[in-house]
Amino acid sequence: MPGLRSRLSLRKRFSMDDKDRAIAESTFTKKERQKSEGEKAWAEYKARETAVNQNTVKLRAERLAREATAKKNAPASKKKKKKA
Repeated sequence: MPGLRSRLSLRKRFSMDDKDRAIAESTFTKKERQKSEGEKAWAEYKARETAVNQNTVKLRAERLAREATAKKNAPASKKKKKKA
């Protein structure tokens, strides 16, 4: 039976022993952990970026209000005429 022998040799060629299986599982586990940590880091980055943007908008509004108040309360400046 040539078909049976070829199937057995293929099975043996592509089968994993315990050491290979352990290496494959540890690699898979490592990749899954890296993926999870990457997603967590990206979420933290985006949250930090959002907080910085919100703070920038708030500070800009405060600055513009402060400048408007200062401009309103400032006395009109008098220009001196040059003597020629």
